Amino acid sequence: MVGEYAYLNVAEVNIIGSFLDWGMPEHLLVPFGEQQRAMIKGGSYVVYLYIDSRSERVLATTKLDKYLSTPPLYFRQAQQVDSLIYGRTDLAYKAVVNGITVGLLFYSDVFTSMKYGQKLKGYIKKIREDNKLDLCLQLSDSKALDKLSQRALNFIWSEGGAIILTDNSKPNNVYAQFGVSKSSYKKALGRLYKKRLILITMNKVSLVR
Repeated sequence: MVGEYAYLNVAEVNIIGSFLDWGMPEHLLVPFGEQQRAMIKGGSYVVYLYIDSRSERVLATTKLDKYLSTPPLYFRQAQQVDSLIYGRTDLAYKAVVNGITVGLLFYSDVFTSMKYGQKLKGYIKKIREDNKLDLCLQLSDSKALDKLSQRALNFIWSEGGAIILTDNSKPNNVYAQFGVSKSSYKKALGRLYKKRLILITMNKVSLVR
């Protein structure tokens, strides 16, 4: 619908622009001037639907940032939100948050690769001074970290007192073992280290004997 973001497939490309399959008899036009990069037939893209002021037709654009507003005042840290992945930077994925604003999901807080058009539940990790949102997939509150720290400690014991799953391990390896992000795992190890229960080296985490 107009005013919404969607992940749609390109059914046709001609001299006017690209046409998307949106479940209606007539395909949805994305003019060339509204394409962030050239769209190809068969490709899928996240678009925003709007009414063109000249033709009064419903059109779509991949230039999403100009339609994403400043986060509303009712957004709060740790609030659960709906996210739609639509882009990426050198450090993070860009996501449409609750259909109205943009948030960043940093690679260090992600335990698996994300795809454009992917929808997911997440949380507001931080509201920055410039009002931009940092997102995360899991909350790292005190209770959750205490439980994760204990799980990590139990795992080290079960492996004979040492493991190779360190804070330098790949995010997907951390997720495979604990089902959490690498960021949360690093915080849990940090708690154990501060209590002098473990030693952390480049290639190993071991119990203090």
